[in-house]
Amino acid sequence: QVPQLPGFSWLKPCLSASDIVYIGLRDLDPAEYYILKNFDIQYFSMRDIDRLGIQKVMERTFEQLMGR
Repeated sequence: QVPQLPGFSWLKPCLSASDIVYIGLRDLDPAEYYILKNFDIQYFSMRDIDRLGIQKVMERTFEQLMGR
């Protein structure tokens, strides 16, 4: 659900949270982390990339985006 903002009632969401994957995040603040978790947005931090490798991160990203 997109919050209602004065003057933007014409704006309609064009992406679903399942269509978004953030790669390479660093230094998330609590509000950003809350949004990612609350909207169930997939993300990979730089630590995830270091741990999993970029190939695995990209495989998981494509699986998410292709709906597997």
